[in-house]
Amino acid sequence: MKMIARVTGMKRSKGITEKGQSYDSTKLFIEIQFPESQDMCGFATQEFTYGTYENYEKLLASGVKMPFKAEIDFDFVTTGKVVKQIVTNVVPVFEKPKNS
Repeated sequence: MKMIARVTGMKRSKGITEKGQSYDSTKLFIEIQFPESQDMCGFATQEFTYGTYENYEKLLASGVKMPFKAEIDFDFVTTGKVVKQIVTNVVPVFEKPKNS
């Protein structure tokens, strides 16, 4: 699944737990629109996993400034009991400056 959305934040995490297990991840916080109804309007920000610490570095190197608009690819993964949606690719959409 592909969508254009606004990324409002990023968080990277890498290290080794006290039990010796390594961890390495990037989380993105993405605006998702509520369905239109009498009881809801606007947006919520949802956390999604986006691979490793390296993805955080790549996005920063691309020159993005928070928040930013991006074309985002999603996929589903499962443990056999739980299904969750993850981000598989992010391409920042840089707005062209308007001519005065």
